[in-house]
Amino acid sequence: MSPEPSVLGLSLWLVGIIGHFGLTAHWVRRFDLAGSSHDESWFVTMLAATGTLSLVLHGVASSVGLGLASVLAPLAAGHGLLAIVARRRQAPTRETHQTSTLTPEWLTQLLEGAATIALSAMVVAWLVMGSETMAVRGTDAAHYHVPVAVNLALGASPLDLPTTQHLYPMGASTLAAWFLLPVGDPLLVDLVTLVPFLLTVASLGWMFRLVTGESGLAWCTWLTLAVFSTPLFHETSLMSADLLFGATFVALTAQLLSMTLGARRSLVDILLIGLGTGLLIGSKTTGLPAAALLLGLAAAAFLFLHWRHLGQLSVRLVWAWTAAGLLAVGAGGVWLIRNWWLFGSPVAPTGLSLFGIEIFRGIPLEPSTNLSVLGDLEANPEY
Repeated sequence: MSPEPSVLGLSLWLVGIIGHFGLTAHWVRRFDLAGSSHDESWFVTMLAATGTLSLVLHGVASSVGLGLASVLAPLAAGHGLLAIVARRRQAPTRETHQTSTLTPEWLTQLLEGAATIALSAMVVAWLVMGSETMAVRGTDAAHYHVPVAVNLALGASPLDLPTTQHLYPMGASTLAAWFLLPVGDPLLVDLVTLVPFLLTVASLGWMFRLVTGESGLAWCTWLTLAVFSTPLFHETSLMSADLLFGATFVALTAQLLSMTLGARRSLVDILLIGLGTGLLIGSKTTGLPAAALLLGLAAAAFLFLHWRHLGQLSVRLVWAWTAAGLLAVGAGGVWLIRNWWLFGSPVAPTGLSLFGIEIFRGIPLEPSTNLSVLGDLEANPEY
């Protein structure tokens, strides 16, 4: 794909990816964007860092083309801007609130430490095993996930991928392209699934605390690791869109649940909804109806629980939701625009009609030019 990678390039890539997530965790604490619990801080960090990374990757790929410098520059600029804002803003005074739980504090701390060690060991094993071979494993990965990632890493735009004319949103391949850049081959491509895996663990842990009041890190981590030991979830460790879809579905659910219950309700939380929605609708075709379902249910629940406070809506909130919509487009919704541009329908291959009025025409199924399950759809209408 490219000449022999340089040590400098690989080092810059490592500093970029680790620094982005590390600095995001720092800003979450510095600007007091989460409560005192590990679960909330970790969840907000993972959702914000993953969403903004996807936002930068899609923005750069759609404009100047992916490259180490073109991605690292906006990431560094964003963190630099936050550093300037932090210098002009007094650090908040944090108060540690001890919540009442059924579990003794010493047992919670013991289980949290053990869970952290177990997760760290799993991450190290994932890094070692995932970088042992350049073999692209999995039919979907070989047919379109990795080829699309290669095209993006070579500078192709999501708005025009003529050699891989697929109708799926390819947010997972956009993230994977970032893991192709430092070495110029698929050696690190399986490591990209570590990001949605950790996002899944963080999201489930935060939801566990919301529902039970107990530490999600201490208790829910073991349930999550048990689930991922099953063959079905083990397969998602390979390069695909499935784990990103599942992770972002759970993350958006957790964010909407926390806002509906009143645990989190700030302008930043609205922006996090935008990032989570963009990640979900950009993961695969089913992301759009899944996001619509979650947002619709959350809106209905919020209206039912808080209808007395609807009069408090302000222009500031309208701007916040507008910004969230733009973030959703940038973090993954660009693939819907791409389908609209190339195929005439954002939900291609199908169209969209309301009350008999055709809004988007859709396209005929052509398995010879679109390597996907479209052939199965054409052969079996009940597929």
